[in-house]
Amino acid sequence: MNRIKILLVLDHLNVGGAQRQMTFLAKELSKEFDVHVLLFHPKTSFLENELNEAGVIITKILKKSKYDLFFIFKFLKFIRKLNVEISISFLETPNFYNELAKLFRCVPKVIVSERSAYFKKDLTFKIKTLEKFHSFADVIVANSKSQKDRMNSFFPKHINKRMYIPNGYNFQTDFKHIITNSNKFSFIILSNTNSYKNPLNLCKALVDYQERFGVPEFEINWFGRISSVPRDVQIMKECLTLLGGESLGKVLTFQGVISDVYNKITQSNALIHLSDFEGCPNGVCEAMLLSKPVILSNVCDHPLLMSNNNGILIDQSSPKEIANAMNAMVNLPNRSLLEMGARGSQFIEERMNVDLVTKTWKELIIKTIN
Repeated sequence: MNRIKILLVLDHLNVGGAQRQMTFLAKELSKEFDVHVLLFHPKTSFLENELNEAGVIITKILKKSKYDLFFIFKFLKFIRKLNVEISISFLETPNFYNELAKLFRCVPKVIVSERSAYFKKDLTFKIKTLEKFHSFADVIVANSKSQKDRMNSFFPKHINKRMYIPNGYNFQTDFKHIITNSNKFSFIILSNTNSYKNPLNLCKALVDYQERFGVPEFEINWFGRISSVPRDVQIMKECLTLLGGESLGKVLTFQGVISDVYNKITQSNALIHLSDFEGCPNGVCEAMLLSKPVILSNVCDHPLLMSNNNGILIDQSSPKEIANAMNAMVNLPNRSLLEMGARGSQFIEERMNVDLVTKTWKELIIKTIN
């Protein structure tokens, strides 16, 4: 019996939430389907090695510029020749190209997946245009329940083709039951340093903490891509100025991209995530998987992730509230931290385990093709 041929479309395999989840999906689907991955930027990481080891075929058709029309021609020609039964894409631009392929009849069925959340009251012209283009998609998947509900309210004609599938996580990891062994309380942040992730408010919170509670006796390790966007670069300079002296400069350190995420999480006591908006935050869910309490901004799906009383919700625009949450967390008894972390892990295991999420994707693919 011939295996169903599936194409997964993504921009690149550099480290990011969407890229890690696409890698997870490709590896799981390849156990049953003939899976091909198509990329159009050269950025890469250890994720590409994972796909190669799983036997997933990767093709790169690189864009020469942002508006490379010849790329679109090559992209459509490749998909038509590959003759897949369904194409699945993550993120705005790959979704657009995927829907173009459906429009030009290069692929019979298309699933697009939104991996973030539109947080502003009014949608931009670009987002409205891209959402209307979803008319060519057979299914629109959101990994955020709040994003699904919000887009249904803006675009009710898509309500029957839009569904929610959260990220998936593997509970067979060897790291799950490792207990943090450190004399100093350690927070971890897993995020890029874009301004909407609020690095500046965190630094202001540390200044406030020092003024009210004394020099912090904890550390914060920020892992993730250091943004090169001019506005973000300027904000990072302001952050470093605020941290200034040795006392706070040693509390918060920005350490860039890492590959051993689970190892770093297990070496931490709790996670902080202060984003202004989110889809399904990969780093948060992985920390919860590994039984870590979390401090989260009160936005999008964060209240849902905290529904098992596994952390502290805060107003990320208030440095004082951030400081209070950190102070409350570091002063919790160790037993309370362990119980809080266990409740978070239970939430992920019940709703986002790899078998459940993979089963949902497989059922959706079969249903869409048929």
